[in-house]
Amino acid sequence: MKKNLILSVVLWQIWIATGLAQPGWVLHGVVMDRESRQPLPGAVVAVDALGLGVFAGPEGQFSLTVNGADSVLLSLEMLGYRKKLIPLKLADKPSGPLELGRIGLEPVPLKAEEVNVVGRREELKDALRSVTVLEDEALFRNQGQTLGDLLRDLPGVSILQTGPSIAKPVIRGVHSDRILIVNAGVHMEGQQWGDEHAPAIDPFAQARVEVLRGAAGVEYGAGAIGGVVKVSPPEPENDPILRGAVVLNGFSNNRQASGSLRLSRGIMHFPGLAWQVQGSFRKAGDAFAPDYAINNTGFRENNASGGFSFQRGNAKTVLFASYFDTELGIFSGSHIGNVTDLERAIERGQPATIEPFSYDIDPPRQRVRHLLLSLKSDYRFSSLGNLHMQYGWQQNRRQEFDSHRGFSSNPPTDAAFDLELTTYSMDLALEHNPVGSVYGKIGISGSRQGNARQTSGYLIPNFRAYSGAGFWIENWSRGNLTLNAGLRYDYRWVNAFVEEGSAFTENNSDYNALSGATGFNYQVGRGWVLAGNLATAWRPPSINELYSDGVHHGSARYEIGNAKLNNERSNSVDMTIRHLDEKHSLEISLFHSRYDGFIFLFPEAEPILTIRGAFPAFSYRQADAVIQGLDGHFDWHVWPAYLFEVQTSLVFGDNLDTDEPLVWMPSNRLKLAHQFSFRQGGQVVHDLHAGFSTRIVFEQTRVPENADYAPPPPGYTLWDVEFGARVEVGRVPLELHLNINNVFNTAYRDYLSRFRYYADDPGRNVILRMQVPIGGGVSGDLHQ
Repeated sequence: MKKNLILSVVLWQIWIATGLAQPGWVLHGVVMDRESRQPLPGAVVAVDALGLGVFAGPEGQFSLTVNGADSVLLSLEMLGYRKKLIPLKLADKPSGPLELGRIGLEPVPLKAEEVNVVGRREELKDALRSVTVLEDEALFRNQGQTLGDLLRDLPGVSILQTGPSIAKPVIRGVHSDRILIVNAGVHMEGQQWGDEHAPAIDPFAQARVEVLRGAAGVEYGAGAIGGVVKVSPPEPENDPILRGAVVLNGFSNNRQASGSLRLSRGIMHFPGLAWQVQGSFRKAGDAFAPDYAINNTGFRENNASGGFSFQRGNAKTVLFASYFDTELGIFSGSHIGNVTDLERAIERGQPATIEPFSYDIDPPRQRVRHLLLSLKSDYRFSSLGNLHMQYGWQQNRRQEFDSHRGFSSNPPTDAAFDLELTTYSMDLALEHNPVGSVYGKIGISGSRQGNARQTSGYLIPNFRAYSGAGFWIENWSRGNLTLNAGLRYDYRWVNAFVEEGSAFTENNSDYNALSGATGFNYQVGRGWVLAGNLATAWRPPSINELYSDGVHHGSARYEIGNAKLNNERSNSVDMTIRHLDEKHSLEISLFHSRYDGFIFLFPEAEPILTIRGAFPAFSYRQADAVIQGLDGHFDWHVWPAYLFEVQTSLVFGDNLDTDEPLVWMPSNRLKLAHQFSFRQGGQVVHDLHAGFSTRIVFEQTRVPENADYAPPPPGYTLWDVEFGARVEVGRVPLELHLNINNVFNTAYRDYLSRFRYYADDPGRNVILRMQVPIGGGVSGDLHQ
């Protein structure tokens, strides 16, 4: 019955899209040298506002599909030529093919600013792989939410959730130490090994978010087994006018208020020098499941960032500093007093005690503060290439507070454990000039870490770690074919001080290995591209996997480490096919990863009873495993104002040693979305858009027998709607956006929710967002 209902929903939405189908425009033309009249193969032809772009073919020819806009600004770029912009009014022209004829680009001497075209070429090449980029309007529509919530609906991405306030991305079935998160060019280091240790990134300080799915160990290093998330904060704007934006958000479910202020300006007396400051806050109380409040799930967050940029001649330097400070409540019903009560709580299925809504944050709770400094310099050597230098400094302090009162009636004021992790890093890379059809990058990197416990509470030991690496990547491109290959060597030395009774033992260990990758992109026909990648990547066991021994209060479980763990290695292959024509965009990626020594947490048969209560017990194990699946999306511009989207993610994990499924694999999911946009408007209201979507998550049936305290929850279907517009108030353009998530207030539990044993996930949430530009509009914000 349920399967028939899901099938009916899918067929109904496809019928809607089919019934509204109308064609768009296909731009045809030829790019050539204005003086020699020779074609320019490889020129970039793009409509930046719509995120569309193609390369000119061997004879300079191009074909670019445009839907959803009555007018566009077409850009044409080529290294060594002046960029050309062509405004096109499409509303006055009949839909279908539109011939633009021959378009000449003016040759210019090679200058430092021209190297941006190389970056554009790389972006478009990356888009042919399993990469998704979010910026501008896509970010604004989700601004003020965690990084995990921002990415949760992308193909191949789900989230690992610990209560309503903590979420981290899961890419193709893996997360934490198998995913690298890069913020302002610096690899984030903040006790990311914990399931409930979400990335410490200001949700308002994101100008661009890029998600690379699949192994990327050659360029990004040990740990990039499952993928990379790159967050780029906005850079200072070298403009004599003070510019910025005010963003205000309101959330109904947890009564959250959040906001941000950003200001930026160039310094007139110092040409090329600009500054920027930003501050943001978030405050929320208890989240609500459809039938009750989820007590002690509020949070408070205060963030600040700022920096300078300086550009002169061939050099550019950007300094960025940020401070992140959050306090998070942990659902009070997840900490149980004894084994019997734990079993009863799981059987009961909802909290035994439900208190009224509150903004109070009581133990169990977390406090996380993260300081980050990034100094990035780029210099263009005309005879050599681009030299990139990146220095990073981070300090992460994590405190977790227990609800256990001991012999006092008051909750404890001291943290159960208090960790301070300090990391220094340095990266140096040279992107050399093309040699014939070959272009590439070579680089080295190093880091130093120190972790210190600030209390007697023990979960992981104090340690020091040193890392070093070198890599080399080359690309060869000719005609419709691009080949690439790379190799990297990493070394890591760890000095840990392990507690054994009342004494400490000093354990030294070192890890080293090679990573490698090779791949291709091939344009097999008009609008069709085939891409493939073969990679081997690795990671050393993290400190918690080796030496954990205690209650991890954030996830409400007892974790047991294994000092005998070895390196984990992934050998993966993925194939991607993409199609783009006048109305459709399609991308399907198949992936297969074989893991030698896959490290995972396995639920023990019996909980562990401690002085603080009874907790589910989990131990770290290692086995050979396979994770494979499919992710993809299909966009259909049914007519200029209507877009129909389909996204799907399928992941299957198997433990090869036991011939059983892996635990904690994300459920298969499907998303159907309808977007309506009307760019033309009246004198007051502009750029109206609306949409609705259906998220279908199937029950996870592939789980090992007797390996969990409760069976996986049933699948669920959620409906979301959204509305937005730009409203002119006086001469100020306000961006307004309204989301209603889980419209029907459906009760559900996600398999990857760590609190699914005790409570439902949050219910309906109405979200209102408003952005007010400062200085006559913000460069880089919406509709600029």
